[in-house]
Amino acid sequence: FTQMQSSLYKVWEVSQGCEEEVACAIADPRGEDCPLVYVSSMFEALTGYDREFSMGRNCRFLQPNEAWFNATFNRNECRQMKEFCAEPQPKGARLVSLLVNERKDGYPFLNLLVMEHIEVGTPTGPPS
Repeated sequence: FTQMQSSLYKVWEVSQGCEEEVACAIADPRGEDCPLVYVSSMFEALTGYDREFSMGRNCRFLQPNEAWFNATFNRNECRQMKEFCAEPQPKGARLVSLLVNERKDGYPFLNLLVMEHIEVGTPTGPPS
């Protein structure tokens, strides 16, 4: 948990240094279908989806509704993300992708996605 807090703090520091806010979502790749376990208020503002809708879901709901559009612009990135989540990653492994996503109202936006492997310990001990 401390490492996750440290990584989130770094994101926050960068966003504050630029006087910008960063949309942030955290997913659990060990959960069924890699559910979101945290979304920031900026994520809600950017996407139009509130926490109640987002939490516990896979973030695929951000993909364009038109399958041909999603396949045209995001096919390779989606494959890389799926592999990143499915295969064991070394601590600190990172994947950076640029995706075309859609807000709740259907308006497209570019999402600079950074996926990083972070090990989180349990309240009774370090990561296993």
